[in-house]
Amino acid sequence: MTARRRRAAALLGGVVLASCLTGCAAPGGGAGAHNAVGKCASVIGLSRTAVPGGGAPEIIRPVTVEDIGALTLAAGVPTTLPTTKAPKPAGPPPVPPPTDAAGDPIPRYCLVVVPGRFAPNSVPGAVPAGAGGDHVLVVAATRPAQVERLLITTGVPSIATPHPWWQFWKS
Repeated sequence: MTARRRRAAALLGGVVLASCLTGCAAPGGGAGAHNAVGKCASVIGLSRTAVPGGGAPEIIRPVTVEDIGALTLAAGVPTTLPTTKAPKPAGPPPVPPPTDAAGDPIPRYCLVVVPGRFAPNSVPGAVPAGAGGDHVLVVAATRPAQVERLLITTGVPSIATPHPWWQFWKS
């Protein structure tokens, strides 16, 4: 290999390395507050407190009211939340949702999936009552941060898993 080729290979390697480092350090390029975990950070501690003996969260992501209804049905519990949006009454224009420092909307609800082996009645307040399972789905409101629903399941419902090709349009 000639000196010219070595220099070209070193230069190319430097450019690739610089591109990777710049991309990861850019806003939203990695562990920034723009990803689902960052948007739901306020409820992670609540999930640990609400689920005694649970493991590290497997899935953390924003969810909608419709998602909560579907998750509840998938866990085998009749839901009291609507599964479709009701028409909005006429009135003053809606107040825009709160945003974070980057201007992204803060989600109203977040889902935290906690794995573990849960005996019947081992998670206080979990539904279905008397059920055991290997995952607890913690649905928490972000403003104010509070647990809204604990669902105990065997396996993770497909609605709970993030789908990268559509999750950016649905938050």
